[in-house]
Amino acid sequence: MRPLLKLALLVIIVTLYSCNSHNTYKLKVGNADGLYKGAAIKMSGLEIGTVGDIGVKDGGAIIALLNISNEVPIPVNSKFYVKSSDLSGTKEIQLVAGSSIELLNPDSVPEATIVPASHVPY
Repeated sequence: MRPLLKLALLVIIVTLYSCNSHNTYKLKVGNADGLYKGAAIKMSGLEIGTVGDIGVKDGGAIIALLNISNEVPIPVNSKFYVKSSDLSGTKEIQLVAGSSIELLNPDSVPEATIVPASHVPY
């Protein structure tokens, strides 16, 4: 392979790798009604990511993939809430960060709590 072609491929691979500005986490949700791909993930009112694919996995559990900015550390004792984002019943995920210094591993699968919007602790 020509050296220039090798260099071009290396630049493309590094660019694609560095463009991945999010971490993907799995979240078990009891009910995905109203939760759609592209739904907002918010923390303290700030959008920090979006919901990716939602599907049935692991013996019938509903799993939502969360694409969260890699600039947002998520302590292991954080809580995820599925709540209405508008009057039509569309849902979003609210993240309430915990206080642990240990960070959530993308391979773990925390469980979301489904609550009315007025019950999410900010």
